[in-house]
Amino acid sequence: MPQDAANPGGDPILFLLFIAFIACGVYLALVSRRNRSITGKESMIGLIGEARTDLSPKGQVFLDGSFWNAVSVSGNIASGSEVEVVDMVGIKLKVKQAGSGPAPETK
Repeated sequence: MPQDAANPGGDPILFLLFIAFIACGVYLALVSRRNRSITGKESMIGLIGEARTDLSPKGQVFLDGSFWNAVSVSGNIASGSEVEVVDMVGIKLKVKQAGSGPAPETK
């Protein structure tokens, strides 16, 4: 396409759109760097799940789309009850009955 004598630099609207696109990309990259990703044990503590077996004190819970082996730190918990993760040791969760106050100290 031949260049227009009145506009030798090209279309300024396309240039501004390109600059806006780049600015949005830089902004999103900076925002994503600010938000720390939490994985592992830290991401599990405080989540609410459901006891799928009686926890007396060991059993299984369903949490975040997966079944987990768990140990109750607040006594027996009936199947179907909501549980809250208070700790994670290896791949075993320590849970308490949801809404039952602070978890007892565990070793």
